[in-house]
Amino acid sequence: MMQKQSANRNIKRCRSSDATMTTSTAVVVEQLSTIAKQHPTIRDAEVVMNILAQQSMQTLPEIAQVGCTALWNLSSDGVVRAHIVQAGGIRLVLSIIDTYRQQQQQNQHKCSSSSSCSDSHSELDDDDAKSRDWVLFMASGVLCNLTYRDDQSVSVSDDSTQDTPTAHNTTQDEVLTAAIRGGICQFVTNLMKREQKNIQIQEKGCWMLWTISHEPEGREAICNGDACRDILRAMEYHMDVTSLQEQAAGALWNLSEDCELMLGTCEWVQCLLRAMRLHPESAGVARHACGALVHLVDDFTPHHLHEYDGVQDVTQAMISFPYDVILQEQACAILAQLATWGDREYRVALNDAFGIDAILYVMTQNMHPHVIHAGRGVCILHSSLSAMLSVMEGSRTDRSEQIATKQAFVRANGVPILSNVMVICSRYVAVRNLVSAILRYFDISAVSDSTRNLAGSIRVSSIRRVKRTSYRDAEGGDGRRRLQ
Repeated sequence: MMQKQSANRNIKRCRSSDATMTTSTAVVVEQLSTIAKQHPTIRDAEVVMNILAQQSMQTLPEIAQVGCTALWNLSSDGVVRAHIVQAGGIRLVLSIIDTYRQQQQQNQHKCSSSSSCSDSHSELDDDDAKSRDWVLFMASGVLCNLTYRDDQSVSVSDDSTQDTPTAHNTTQDEVLTAAIRGGICQFVTNLMKREQKNIQIQEKGCWMLWTISHEPEGREAICNGDACRDILRAMEYHMDVTSLQEQAAGALWNLSEDCELMLGTCEWVQCLLRAMRLHPESAGVARHACGALVHLVDDFTPHHLHEYDGVQDVTQAMISFPYDVILQEQACAILAQLATWGDREYRVALNDAFGIDAILYVMTQNMHPHVIHAGRGVCILHSSLSAMLSVMEGSRTDRSEQIATKQAFVRANGVPILSNVMVICSRYVAVRNLVSAILRYFDISAVSDSTRNLAGSIRVSSIRRVKRTSYRDAEGGDGRRRLQ
């Protein structure tokens, strides 16, 4: 009983100490908070770094947290970011991370060695742990920002002589890799778990995991730490935040190659498709979602994509963003995989979703000579033709499918469009070979002259029908509610 009363007095005393924070500390916090809200400048960056460089200031969680927040905002500007890096900002941030990581390890060791820790100090320790999680999270975000490379040749520090991961001429990739080995992924996910309803934390966390997932060791650390679940949870809780969905889908795209067993479930496919449907105006969401779905469809059964009408989402994205090279490549790869998978129902779903119409529509939007010669048009045409060839080859297994595919192709003016492609891309052998391979499936002489003369007239009625399709009606409800 006396021990419990003593513990309560200690907690009250600590709270009282926090409430009576010195005037100088309060002034510094206010100064850093003001800088964090202003337009980034080099002078402000120097002020923040000078404050955080003082050990007495760095060890105060309230100052370290606000200071790292200010550095994060300052480093969003490319010029200021380069100045921070050259002035030793990465070393400073790593020093902060190391300080609070040691505190975290010491606290964990103390709790594990003391049987009374959970009873007498649980509330105080939880407050301390939360403060450390905030500092480590914000510092990790600054590090991700500072290792973002406008120029990979930039040195991390010019005045360092220590043999550390941030020594002179160490690349920023190596710095981020060293931080990943030091547990930066755990720092990110710890606060994401604590603050699941905090939109800013979830958005920043998804962005950091997306950044970390560009590195092979980062992908391994995320998969081993089950951070994929944290990304999914953030997407589900904040489905209406476009930027969060884009960043989360980008992380899943990077992770889809290394975390296949974790991603190969219906909930991931459903979450990505919901993001595409709820944010049809976002090319980033569609691009990253299609990139992730490529690997899911390739490595696992496409049943989930078909079950949730995902083919229609893919074709809608193709039509909405016909000039996005990366999106078209990923979307065409999905259609090609569905067409050649072997199950008739997937090819029927592709035709029902106007897959052939979407492919041909995208081709017509990228056939202008200046687009072709710029290189973008050739890439998109090549992806589109490859998908079309896969659709044709997939339909060969069934006579009725082959007839239906050919009819859809002719109905959408496929032959005249391909004839135009042959003329416009006469210099590109790979494109011409794909066109020739597709036309082998047709008896060109049997095509009427009236159809052949429609080379410059592209019908888009079927495309408009795709745009008018209501996902609400297709799913028998909204189909876009957050998962609870």
